[in-house]
Amino acid sequence: MENLSSGFGLFGVNSFQRSISSNDFTTGVGKTLITSFSWSPPNSSANTTNNTSNGSPGKRSNYISGNEQTKALLARQAICDEAIKEFIETSRQENFEYGYTPPSERFIHEFAKEHPMILADLIQGILLAESKSSTVMVALMNAIGSMRYEDIRPYGQTTALAAITNQSVEVKEAAIRAYETWGHPEGAHVLSTVDCPWPWLDDYRKQVIEDLGAA
Repeated sequence: MENLSSGFGLFGVNSFQRSISSNDFTTGVGKTLITSFSWSPPNSSANTTNNTSNGSPGKRSNYISGNEQTKALLARQAICDEAIKEFIETSRQENFEYGYTPPSERFIHEFAKEHPMILADLIQGILLAESKSSTVMVALMNAIGSMRYEDIRPYGQTTALAAITNQSVEVKEAAIRAYETWGHPEGAHVLSTVDCPWPWLDDYRKQVIEDLGAA
Protein backbone atom coordinates (compact mmCIF):
# COMPACT_ATOMS: atom_id res chain seq x y z
CA MET A 1 0.00 0.00 0.00
CA GLU A 2 1.40 3.33 -1.03
CA ASN A 3 0.30 6.54 0.64
CA LEU A 4 0.57 9.71 -1.42
CA SER A 5 -0.03 13.08 0.19
CA SER A 6 -0.15 16.45 -1.47
CA GLY A 7 -1.71 19.87 -1.03
CA PHE A 8 -4.20 21.16 -3.53
CA GLY A 9 -4.13 24.93 -3.27
CA LEU A 10 -6.19 25.15 -6.45
CA PHE A 11 -9.24 23.87 -4.64
CA GLY A 12 -8.48 25.47 -1.25
CA VAL A 13 -7.70 22.10 0.29
CA ASN A 14 -5.10 22.17 3.03
CA SER A 15 -4.58 18.44 3.31
CA PHE A 16 -5.36 15.54 1.05
CA GLN A 17 -4.49 11.87 1.37
CA ARG A 18 -4.85 9.19 -1.23
CA SER A 19 -4.02 5.57 -0.67
CA ILE A 20 -3.43 3.37 -3.68
CA SER A 21 -3.01 -0.37 -3.59
CA SER A 22 -1.37 -2.14 -6.49
CA ASN A 23 -4.16 -4.70 -6.25
CA ASP A 24 -6.61 -2.02 -7.30
CA PHE A 25 -5.23 -2.28 -10.81
CA THR A 26 -5.50 -6.01 -11.28
CA THR A 27 -9.26 -5.95 -11.62
CA GLY A 28 -9.73 -2.77 -13.64
CA VAL A 29 -7.65 -0.55 -15.83
CA GLY A 30 -6.38 2.64 -14.23
CA LYS A 31 -8.91 2.79 -11.41
CA THR A 32 -7.12 4.70 -8.67
CA LEU A 33 -9.13 5.16 -5.55
CA ILE A 34 -9.56 8.10 -3.25
CA THR A 35 -9.91 6.34 0.07
CA SER A 36 -9.76 9.31 2.37
CA PHE A 37 -9.54 13.02 2.24
CA SER A 38 -9.80 15.81 4.70
CA TRP A 39 -9.68 19.56 4.64
CA SER A 40 -9.29 22.27 7.20
CA PRO A 41 -11.19 25.36 6.01
CA PRO A 42 -9.96 28.65 7.38
CA ASN A 43 -11.73 30.13 10.38
CA SER A 44 -14.79 31.88 9.02
CA SER A 45 -14.44 34.68 11.51
CA ALA A 46 -10.97 35.46 10.14
CA ASN A 47 -12.08 35.46 6.54
CA THR A 48 -15.39 37.24 6.74
CA THR A 49 -15.57 40.98 7.29
CA ASN A 50 -18.79 42.57 8.50
CA ASN A 51 -19.32 46.25 7.85
CA THR A 52 -21.83 46.97 10.57
CA SER A 53 -20.98 50.64 10.62
CA ASN A 54 -22.56 51.33 7.27
CA GLY A 55 -25.10 48.54 7.34
CA SER A 56 -23.63 46.69 4.36
CA PRO A 57 -23.74 42.88 4.43
CA GLY A 58 -20.62 40.94 5.36
CA LYS A 59 -18.25 39.83 2.60
CA ARG A 60 -18.70 36.33 1.32
CA SER A 61 -16.26 33.78 2.73
CA ASN A 62 -13.23 33.32 0.47
CA TYR A 63 -13.05 29.54 0.75
CA ILE A 64 -15.04 26.92 -1.12
CA SER A 65 -17.61 24.92 0.79
CA GLY A 66 -16.78 21.38 1.83
CA ASN A 67 -19.24 19.92 -0.64
CA GLU A 68 -17.69 21.85 -3.54
CA GLN A 69 -14.22 20.74 -2.47
CA THR A 70 -15.32 17.12 -2.54
CA LYS A 71 -16.80 17.50 -6.00
CA ALA A 72 -13.63 19.17 -7.25
CA LEU A 73 -11.41 16.40 -5.93
CA LEU A 74 -13.62 13.67 -7.37
CA ALA A 75 -13.75 15.45 -10.73
CA ARG A 76 -9.97 15.69 -10.73
CA GLN A 77 -9.69 11.99 -9.95
CA ALA A 78 -12.17 11.08 -12.68
CA ILE A 79 -10.17 13.01 -15.28
CA CYS A 80 -7.00 11.22 -14.23
CA ASP A 81 -8.61 7.76 -14.21
CA GLU A 82 -10.05 8.24 -17.68
CA ALA A 83 -6.69 9.47 -18.98
CA ILE A 84 -4.88 6.46 -17.51
CA LYS A 85 -7.31 4.15 -19.26
CA GLU A 86 -6.98 5.99 -22.58
CA PHE A 87 -3.19 6.01 -22.47
CA ILE A 88 -3.04 2.28 -21.77
CA GLU A 89 -5.45 1.46 -24.58
CA THR A 90 -3.58 3.74 -26.99
CA SER A 91 -0.15 2.34 -26.18
CA ARG A 92 -1.36 -1.24 -26.61
CA GLN A 93 -2.72 -0.53 -30.07
CA GLU A 94 0.24 1.37 -31.53
CA ASN A 95 3.25 -0.12 -33.26
CA PHE A 96 6.06 1.69 -31.52
CA GLU A 97 9.20 2.57 -33.45
CA TYR A 98 11.99 4.91 -32.40
CA GLY A 99 12.24 7.93 -34.65
CA TYR A 100 8.60 8.93 -34.92
CA THR A 101 6.03 10.40 -32.55
CA PRO A 102 3.48 7.77 -31.51
CA PRO A 103 -0.09 8.58 -30.42
CA SER A 104 0.70 7.78 -26.77
CA GLU A 105 3.40 10.44 -26.70
CA ARG A 106 1.12 13.03 -28.27
CA PHE A 107 -1.55 12.12 -25.71
CA ILE A 108 0.80 12.81 -22.78
CA HIS A 109 1.86 16.17 -24.22
CA GLU A 110 -1.75 17.23 -24.80
CA PHE A 111 -2.72 16.16 -21.30
CA ALA A 112 0.20 18.15 -19.85
CA LYS A 113 -1.10 21.28 -21.58
CA GLU A 114 -4.70 20.80 -20.50
CA HIS A 115 -4.16 19.44 -16.98
CA PRO A 116 -0.65 20.35 -15.79
CA MET A 117 -1.69 20.13 -12.14
CA ILE A 118 -2.43 16.40 -12.38
CA LEU A 119 0.23 15.26 -14.84
CA ALA A 120 2.14 13.65 -11.98
CA ASP A 121 -0.98 11.72 -10.95
CA LEU A 122 -1.39 10.45 -14.49
CA ILE A 123 2.19 9.25 -14.91
CA GLN A 124 2.33 7.64 -11.48
CA GLY A 125 -1.07 6.05 -12.04
CA ILE A 126 0.08 4.47 -15.31
CA LEU A 127 3.21 3.16 -13.59
CA LEU A 128 1.23 1.61 -10.75
CA ALA A 129 -1.31 0.09 -13.12
CA GLU A 130 1.00 -1.31 -15.79
CA SER A 131 4.49 -1.72 -14.34
CA LYS A 132 4.51 -5.35 -15.53
CA SER A 133 3.47 -4.51 -19.09
CA SER A 134 6.53 -3.91 -21.25
CA THR A 135 4.38 -2.45 -24.04
CA VAL A 136 2.82 0.22 -21.84
CA MET A 137 6.03 0.93 -19.94
CA VAL A 138 8.01 1.48 -23.13
CA ALA A 139 5.33 3.88 -24.35
CA LEU A 140 5.37 5.70 -21.01
CA MET A 141 9.16 6.04 -20.96
CA ASN A 142 9.18 7.27 -24.53
CA ALA A 143 6.53 9.87 -23.66
CA ILE A 144 8.17 11.29 -20.54
CA GLY A 145 11.60 11.05 -22.16
CA SER A 146 10.39 13.53 -24.77
CA MET A 147 9.58 16.11 -22.09
CA ARG A 148 11.93 18.60 -20.47
CA TYR A 149 13.83 17.15 -17.52
CA GLU A 150 12.89 19.97 -15.15
CA ASP A 151 9.24 19.98 -16.20
CA ILE A 152 8.64 16.48 -14.88
CA ARG A 153 10.82 16.56 -11.79
CA PRO A 154 10.65 14.54 -9.61
CA TYR A 155 7.93 12.14 -10.73
CA GLY A 156 9.42 11.64 -14.20
CA GLN A 157 12.78 10.67 -12.77
CA THR A 158 11.12 8.38 -10.23
CA THR A 159 9.29 6.62 -13.04
CA ALA A 160 12.51 6.28 -15.02
CA LEU A 161 14.25 4.82 -11.99
CA ALA A 162 11.51 2.20 -11.69
CA ALA A 163 11.79 1.43 -15.40
CA ILE A 164 15.57 1.10 -15.32
CA THR A 165 15.25 -1.67 -12.73
CA ASN A 166 12.55 -3.49 -14.71
CA GLN A 167 13.40 -7.04 -15.76
CA SER A 168 12.29 -6.40 -19.35
CA VAL A 169 15.11 -5.59 -21.76
CA GLU A 170 12.76 -3.38 -23.79
CA VAL A 171 11.79 -1.34 -20.74
CA LYS A 172 15.42 -0.98 -19.61
CA GLU A 173 16.41 0.21 -23.06
CA ALA A 174 13.55 2.73 -23.11
CA ALA A 175 14.65 4.08 -19.73
CA ILE A 176 18.27 4.43 -20.87
CA ARG A 177 17.07 6.26 -23.98
CA ALA A 178 15.07 8.62 -21.79
CA TYR A 179 18.17 9.53 -19.78
CA GLU A 180 20.10 9.97 -23.01
CA THR A 181 17.41 12.27 -24.43
CA TRP A 182 17.20 14.32 -21.24
CA GLY A 183 20.96 14.81 -21.36
CA HIS A 184 21.12 15.65 -17.66
CA PRO A 185 24.33 14.82 -15.73
CA GLU A 186 22.30 13.22 -12.94
CA GLY A 187 21.48 10.43 -15.37
CA ALA A 188 25.10 9.32 -15.44
CA HIS A 189 25.02 8.46 -11.74
CA VAL A 190 21.73 6.59 -12.05
CA LEU A 191 22.90 4.56 -15.04
CA SER A 192 26.20 3.71 -13.34
CA THR A 193 24.28 1.69 -10.75
CA VAL A 194 22.25 -0.32 -13.27
CA ASP A 195 22.88 -3.99 -13.89
CA CYS A 196 22.52 -4.94 -17.58
CA PRO A 197 22.97 -8.67 -18.26
CA TRP A 198 22.69 -8.10 -22.02
CA PRO A 199 26.11 -7.15 -23.44
CA TRP A 200 24.74 -4.96 -26.25
CA LEU A 201 22.53 -3.01 -23.84
CA ASP A 202 25.33 -2.69 -21.32
CA ASP A 203 27.57 -1.22 -24.03
CA TYR A 204 24.82 1.28 -24.84
CA ARG A 205 24.44 2.14 -21.14
CA LYS A 206 28.18 2.82 -20.81
CA GLN A 207 28.15 4.99 -23.92
CA VAL A 208 25.31 7.09 -22.56
CA ILE A 209 27.15 7.51 -19.25
CA GLU A 210 30.19 8.73 -21.15
CA ASP A 211 28.10 11.12 -23.24
CA LEU A 212 26.53 12.55 -20.09
CA GLY A 213 29.97 13.45 -18.83
CA ALA A 214 30.90 10.72 -16.36
CA ALA A 215 33.30 7.86 -16.83
